[in-house]
Amino acid sequence: MEELKPASTDNLTHSGEFKCLDYSVINALRELEDEDDPNLVKDLIDKFFVDALTRLTEISNAINSSDTHKLERSAHSLKTISGNLGAKLMMELCKELEELACQTKQNIFNESEILLTKLQKAFQEVSQVLEIEKNK
Repeated sequence: MEELKPASTDNLTHSGEFKCLDYSVINALRELEDEDDPNLVKDLIDKFFVDALTRLTEISNAINSSDTHKLERSAHSLKTISGNLGAKLMMELCKELEELACQTKQNIFNESEILLTKLQKAFQEVSQVLEIEKNK
């Protein structure tokens, strides 16, 4: 995967938040932090990084081996973990991949590769934003 580049300010909302992340999800998770679990958000973000990279690798491998079942499962898993932290664009791209994997068309893998490239870029962007959120 490419080196992370600074998240573009073109992707900011009017309130100064990055569009790739649903901040209401992060804020709701922060409200769950207490003295027993003061690092809940940080821990979830760290787990997301590990799990997301694993799922991205699985998706890439599924595309390379033309395994629609594994593509569908891995895209679904990544969609779920992305949603748990409010990574909206990643969720949308994973949903598209998951739906594509369920189609019976012959040439889904060319489309899948394009979606994977977009998904990898979305992961890079959301990773930077989550890193900022992790350190708050």
